[in-house]
Amino acid sequence: MDKFSEQLITEEQLKAWLGFKQRSALMKWLDKEAIPYRLGNKGVIATTLNSLEANQLRKAEEKAVPRFLNGRKS
Repeated sequence: MDKFSEQLITEEQLKAWLGFKQRSALMKWLDKEAIPYRLGNKGVIATTLNSLEANQLRKAEEKAVPRFLNGRKS
């Protein structure tokens, strides 16, 4: 197995992990979270571990930066 295959996360893995039953709901969630994915044969979803990790890092960075509104933290 090559390095890319080890990083590949399949639609079935995503559904089991996130609790989705429908492909369309999973795609909406991935889009909302800005996680890149590809559609393979028969429209099967796949993404990579790196894409999921990058999304988590982005969220952590967003939380770490204080937001100010009118001089007060929001």
